[in-house]
Amino acid sequence: MSTERSWREDFTPTRVIGFLISLGLALAILPTLAAPDRDAETATAQVAARAAGKALLTEIVADADAARRVQVEYSGPEHMREPVHDAFRHEKILLVKGDADFVVAAAVQVVEGRVEVTYDPQPPIVAAEGEEPPEFAAKSRIGGFEALMPPLLAILVALFFRRVLLALGCAVWLGATISVGGNPLMGLWVAMSQFVFGSLSATFNVYIIAFTLTLVGMIQIVTRMGGIAGLLDRFRRFTSTARSARVTTAALGTAIFFDDYANTIVVGTSMRPITDQRGISREKLAYLVDSMSAP
Repeated sequence: MSTERSWREDFTPTRVIGFLISLGLALAILPTLAAPDRDAETATAQVAARAAGKALLTEIVADADAARRVQVEYSGPEHMREPVHDAFRHEKILLVKGDADFVVAAAVQVVEGRVEVTYDPQPPIVAAEGEEPPEFAAKSRIGGFEALMPPLLAILVALFFRRVLLALGCAVWLGATISVGGNPLMGLWVAMSQFVFGSLSATFNVYIIAFTLTLVGMIQIVTRMGGIAGLLDRFRRFTSTARSARVTTAALGTAIFFDDYANTIVVGTSMRPITDQRGISREKLAYLVDSMSAP
């Protein structure tokens, strides 16, 4: 008998109403608890300053003949001065107030909830022939209550509708929508092009996906050949109670230590029938497996 739940069973009127009420309460309460302040602006300025200064530092440090004495002439909110200076603190860079080899005009301003940092070095960095002069600037959004909305949405969707993949997808879409200024269609495009397909195009991620699919395939082959059943017969003598089943799960997770993905798949697949028989919830099994897979 199939244990799969239908969408109609999960999306009942009661659950939909409860979800909407919880989401409305969150939207009403969060802005009062997580309003942007000076600390948030300072932290955001630090991120933008490092991003803008990274290329400039690379140009300065890469030139073996260039001196490393830099004077920063700052203009902007006073509480953002130190993050701008921190962006230039490098083992080969010496910040000075006079007699400098480079004078960098650093301008910081807050525009529409974003911190903009712009560096203008003097003398200017000369671009290669045929290339545009380099620009040293960066923008970073000030974190506010919006940053809490994607994980909160994921929790609410998973809690009310019991659909984990849907919850994660909604969270990714909402995060992308916030990052592009609130346009839901553009957020969907960014979520799919950058966060989904962009991740799939990364070589390391492709290796992980291929390894996981191969490992799952091998587990299924072993299961069809009776290997998992034989393993369970061996384990049952040590798992007469729920407590012993939990201890065995933890011990098996410790023994399979060569890879965290293999640990999760092998231990979870092997111990799930036993823990089901001993009345251990799937959530508790997931907690045990995850805790021992990558301690």
